[in-house]
Amino acid sequence: MKRKILFYSTGIIFLFLFAGWLSLSTPGNPDRERTAIKTGRVTDIVGDISTGDIAIRLDNENNYRYYINRGIQQRLTVDSMKAVLMNKEVQLAYYNGGVKFLREWTKGKHIYEIKQKDNIIYSEF
Repeated sequence: MKRKILFYSTGIIFLFLFAGWLSLSTPGNPDRERTAIKTGRVTDIVGDISTGDIAIRLDNENNYRYYINRGIQQRLTVDSMKAVLMNKEVQLAYYNGGVKFLREWTKGKHIYEIKQKDNIIYSEF
């Protein structure tokens, strides 16, 4: 009986610790200290109706897709983003915090800000 209690309580503690560790990888409020910058030419913009995200791909980043979380729900449209950004050089500020292993594994980067030249196209700051 004591072994079962010890086994289950250890499992529950492990699950709480694991959940806490995973929560470190999710973007919270925009914070410039946990932001990285990537510059490149926009080659693709797509929307995902199920999540509401708008995803952007840069020419020099084949492995990653940068996304505006719930962009469609924020009244952004893929067509308007394409009209402004497609085949143009942009600067993306994206979330770079959390657990490094998970950042590399997900292949998706949460966009905080999009700039084209000196114009801010989108910002969460």
